[in-house]
Amino acid sequence: MDAEGLSRLFTAPVAACVATPAMYDAPLLGAEAEIVANAVDKRRREFAAGRACAREALAELGVAAGPILRDG
Repeated sequence: MDAEGLSRLFTAPVAACVATPAMYDAPLLGAEAEIVANAVDKRRREFAAGRACAREALAELGVAAGPILRDG
């Protein structure tokens, strides 16, 4: 299913992103690096890709880029 098909499933605006290879080397913003400071390299790269992908999807919804931190 593509992003357009996905958006038809919801009444509120939605956005989706598929991580690209470059996203695994994306920089972490602010305190994001602290979250994975003690993680192995594979985990840090997965985390970076997830955050980069999330930022891209949020940008499609008009949300400014910034750190995406975990909740409590």
